[in-house]
Amino acid sequence: MKQILFSLLLLCFSGVLYGREVMYSNFTPAELKQWELPPQAVPMREGNRHFIRFSLQEKRNTGTYLTAPFPIERFKGQFLRVICRVRAFDVTKPFSNWNGIKIMVHTKDENDRPGWNQATRLWGNFDWKSVDFIFYVKDSVSKGEIQLGLQESSGTVDFADLHISVVPTKEVYPPVAELPEGFQAKYTPRALSRRRGAMSPAVYRKGDLDVLASWGANLVRWQLMTEHWREQADRDLAIFDRHLEKELDVFINQVLPDCERLGLKIALDLHYLPGGRKSDHDLVMQYEQKYAQAFIDTWRKIATRLKGEHAIWAYDLVNEPNQVNMAPYNYLKLQYDAARAIREVDPDVPIIVAANMGSAPDSFSYLSPLPLENIIYTTHMYLPGPYTHQGIPGSGGNGIFNYPGEINGIYYDREVLRSLLKPVREFQKRYGARIYVGEFSVVRWAEGGDRYLADLISIFEEYGWDWSYHAFRESKTWDVEYEGGSYKDYVKAAVPTKRQQVLQEGFKRNEVKR
Repeated sequence: MKQILFSLLLLCFSGVLYGREVMYSNFTPAELKQWELPPQAVPMREGNRHFIRFSLQEKRNTGTYLTAPFPIERFKGQFLRVICRVRAFDVTKPFSNWNGIKIMVHTKDENDRPGWNQATRLWGNFDWKSVDFIFYVKDSVSKGEIQLGLQESSGTVDFADLHISVVPTKEVYPPVAELPEGFQAKYTPRALSRRRGAMSPAVYRKGDLDVLASWGANLVRWQLMTEHWREQADRDLAIFDRHLEKELDVFINQVLPDCERLGLKIALDLHYLPGGRKSDHDLVMQYEQKYAQAFIDTWRKIATRLKGEHAIWAYDLVNEPNQVNMAPYNYLKLQYDAARAIREVDPDVPIIVAANMGSAPDSFSYLSPLPLENIIYTTHMYLPGPYTHQGIPGSGGNGIFNYPGEINGIYYDREVLRSLLKPVREFQKRYGARIYVGEFSVVRWAEGGDRYLADLISIFEEYGWDWSYHAFRESKTWDVEYEGGSYKDYVKAAVPTKRQQVLQEGFKRNEVKR
């Protein structure tokens, strides 16, 4: 019987041979043969619209779904767009923003590691509306299924008119510049000097950077705009500019002199951006011209004020860009335009360009290099998330995991971490690109955290990547100077922790003269 149902499902995918739509389901009785329906899912009809009504009286930590198989392995290296009509009645807000109403394509790779591609931040009450998201199908996927339902929420949700279609890469992320055949990135010695350090504290405190330098670091990734939330500064450009000037004054008058004195170089990170973020975490400036222009103008202003400052190693344009849908000002084009604006002021300073989806390693699979000199490409490494973020409120999941070890049914060790970073390594080799790991970390209470950090650093060193730990004296969650067994349980360590020792061993590779 399952073979018959799967054969029926494949008929829905025949369109991939002749067009871009690869699946359509309007939940008619004939099409429901493709789906496995739990008791909470009931087929319904209003006029000509067939739909599935899904109800839960009590929220469940694990997801409850109606599911259908999906031959995702046929779409490796392509982008898929999922569109579904949704209506909600009293769906409670979940603990984690990616839970609630679930519209998800769940995948597994050849090593049985899971992947989730989904809409986010869906709950409450609303009438019929279209929900869509785009995701990239990795070369490693081997199987997949579609899941619709609820997780960590109670209430009722209706699903109708589910579409999945192939979207050409050039439509999702239009090319920002033409590259010559055989393009290779070019660098001056200023960009090639090795850098190893940490993310800055959230605020400037006299003496902090002295300690970081005493550990042997030669780099600090300094955050700008750390107090944006106090006055909604990201949406009001006048307030944004006022905060920017305040932050730059502190940076110029206090941070720069300290770094010059200590021999620390700076990756200057514009951590909060004009316009802020949408509910799905996409950058607002990708959709509104005034914020896109403000972003470019902001970097021109920063470059003008800081031109000639020797402590500046590079400008880090966007902290963790996110673009899950097509946008008029895509995440890479914005960075290209800002980089060109900086080059009008300063032709030499290195510029750090971020990959998509929070600088995720996977996003390097479709990242295009920029035809400018001294462009460094950054990734952030927090994989596997259930291990690195275990026990953080709002991060999802209650598991307690060790490293190396089994995490959600998959064994993780150094070689698995290497495989997760493979897209970044391939990008580096293909274009001769300079790679900077702007953030990597693990919560201080995770068992084996020192081994996890040591394994990552050893990979970075093997590949010749620059790196900065997240973060130095910013949050007790990540602070290597603290110990304790949970989010709220922490104490300043009397002697250096194993995690601090790992960082200091890594910093020993820095040249004495910084």
